[in-house]
Amino acid sequence: CITVAEICRKADVSRMTFYSHYDDKYELLDDYFKDMLDTATSDFDTLQKANNPEELLESSYCNLLDAILNLYYSHLDFFRHTEREGDRYLYWYYYSQVLEKIEKFTIKYCTFKKPLFSTEKTSALLCNALWGYIHTSRNSHEPLEATRKGAKEALRVLLASGLFV
Repeated sequence: CITVAEICRKADVSRMTFYSHYDDKYELLDDYFKDMLDTATSDFDTLQKANNPEELLESSYCNLLDAILNLYYSHLDFFRHTEREGDRYLYWYYYSQVLEKIEKFTIKYCTFKKPLFSTEKTSALLCNALWGYIHTSRNSHEPLEATRKGAKEALRVLLASGLFV
């Protein structure tokens, strides 16, 4: 587990400077994740306007997947620590943040087609399935575009499986 002293050393700032901005390392993490989620949300909005002005369910989920992949691969040095084998707190924190976004997304975009299961269970199923696919693809050194294509196909299969009625 990383300490505030290590963060300060790597960022080349004093502990006093750190504590003038944050109460602890968890507040820094909250701030960092908020910035990343804002970036992913903006990316999603741009993808929706360009690729899916009708806000079709499947296309919306694919755009969400693209926004997540874009964020993940652009911050890979950080996100490699969020894997189950890495820092457990970061893994849990990242997972809960993504799951919360997917739940909110499912509530917003599933007005015409309702999930077969509860929103929470449907979101957890999609989140875990896609995270497992992305993680396994990255560990096998699959190129990003192949991962993106395969993850979208897996998502389409899930969405067509009767998950939404």
